[in-house]
Amino acid sequence: CVMLLIPNYYTSTAQILLDPEGSRVLESDLPNQPRAVDAHVLNQQYIMTSNEVLSRVVESQKLYDDPKFGAAEPGYSDRNSRVQLAVDTLNKVTSVAVVGKSFVINVTVRSEDPERAAQLANVLADTYIQVRSEMNADVLRRTGGGLSAQLDQLRKAVEDGDRAVQA
Repeated sequence: CVMLLIPNYYTSTAQILLDPEGSRVLESDLPNQPRAVDAHVLNQQYIMTSNEVLSRVVESQKLYDDPKFGAAEPGYSDRNSRVQLAVDTLNKVTSVAVVGKSFVINVTVRSEDPERAAQLANVLADTYIQVRSEMNADVLRRTGGGLSAQLDQLRKAVEDGDRAVQA
């Protein structure tokens, strides 16, 4: 009789392969030291469960209107409160773990609905990849701007040196 009262939970896992080499801008960005690699993997785990990623998932899946994510809770009538409650709930039903000493990370979501668990795990993985792409593009944009400024300085120094030699 008690077993009928306990809901079934299903988990679904999406796997993400991290590429530490692909995220480097300069040769010195990720030294060949195990600690640096471990820190990189831990950083990616943090990003996957960050407010940025979870908020995007909540928005894209409209979880702020889903009663399973707190939309029906009394006292949460405004949208911002429902969004934050949904982010907190999504964080509670999500786990992120590294597979052994590899660059593979499992993103697991638990739900009473197996299809919903699979959908959310896949959306979380896709959203993480999108956020990482945006972050990498921003780093490349900033690095490119810095390198352009250095090239301008070097060009000016060469021109000044040429003028000095001619004089």
